Amino acid sequence: MQNDQTRLTLAIEEVRRLRLLELRDQHGGNAPLNRALGRAANDSMISQVIHQVVDRRTGRARSLGRNLARNIEAKLGLPPMWLDVPPDADADQQALMAALESSAGMREAMLAFAQLPLQVQQQAVAVARALAQTAPATQAATQAATQPPGETPAPAPSDLPAR
Repeated sequence: MQNDQTRLTLAIEEVRRLRLLELRDQHGGNAPLNRALGRAANDSMISQVIHQVVDRRTGRARSLGRNLARNIEAKLGLPPMWLDVPPDADADQQALMAALESSAGMREAMLAFAQLPLQVQQQAVAVARALAQTAPATQAATQAATQPPGETPAPAPSDLPAR
């Protein structure tokens, strides 16, 4: 029986494989994509990942690891985590995934989020937006409530005049 981490890893590998297929099609084949990545036109890595060729040493299908995925994104000028986000995700979901990846200790959350149904992901993004919009008001109310009577609250950095 597979544990949760194994299932998440397998799912993210499949998303990366689908995204690699998308890149291959956009570039017009393996050779043009290889050249765009600075590889030899006949490099077999892309084909091996797409066709899930089994590695004789490990017995596992060849996959696109995290470091290689980030390298491909950088070389092609793609947003961070682009290869890890399902093709049907929207720009807000991609931005959220990138933010989660850049936060320490959030990789597991990012992987779990990527596996949620699209509708659930969209609802989570809507809730996050609503919370972000109410955060300044909540902070101001908290500051006012904790301020001793008669004292003037310090201005928030956004309230200070620009230099």
